[in-house]
Amino acid sequence: MEKDNMIAELKTALNVALLKHKDMNDVASDKGKTVMAFGILAVSALAAGLGMKFFGAFLSPSWGFVLSSALTQFISAIIGIYVLSIVARSVFKGHAHHDAFFRVLAFGMIVTWLSIFPPLSIVGGIWALVVLFVTLKVIHKLTTGGAIGAILVTIIAMALVMWILTPVMGMLGLGGMYSGGFQFRGGSDSIMNIENDGDFKMHMNTPDGEGSVKMEEGKMVIEGPGGEKMEIVIPDYN
Repeated sequence: MEKDNMIAELKTALNVALLKHKDMNDVASDKGKTVMAFGILAVSALAAGLGMKFFGAFLSPSWGFVLSSALTQFISAIIGIYVLSIVARSVFKGHAHHDAFFRVLAFGMIVTWLSIFPPLSIVGGIWALVVLFVTLKVIHKLTTGGAIGAILVTIIAMALVMWILTPVMGMLGLGGMYSGGFQFRGGSDSIMNIENDGDFKMHMNTPDGEGSVKMEEGKMVIEGPGGEKMEIVIPDYN
């Protein structure tokens, strides 16, 4: 992605985070912004760990911990956004396509980059909730009650899923949630396949086309439906 285009995309993300409805709607309708959406979420997932690594007062986690926790947060964020969109649309009669909602909310999550500096992490977290609430109202066109309801139902649903899966996976002797692979279906709008047989790779098959996120040679490589790519270099922790 060219530098000028990257700067323009970051400005758009900041406008989304500032709750500018026009920019939200523009991102929702622009399929070409999917790769940047993944990139913003990837940096968000890394931010908290990097904050503890470089600025933590008492803790300095290893690079292995930073990267593994970032990967978990990255995947959880993607699944959480799609689950929220499915709840909004199926239960509370939202109107947005799941991919459009994903793009807008992912762009708005640029506010969580503040967590790279621990004292500001709570500010980013609170503002992320505001962005989440407004995105539900603007993109899914939910009422205030509907937006609150969608958030609460999603939190409960995700908590129940983890409550059920964690002991089951423990009994099965599975070392981690992402060993092997799994598939996540979001109705007719999206299908997510995650593979982790040695090398992590995630495929997104959506009406926008097929994209992927993979780890290779110390980099996270995000490829969009049109072949556009973004690379995020990850420091060597060996």
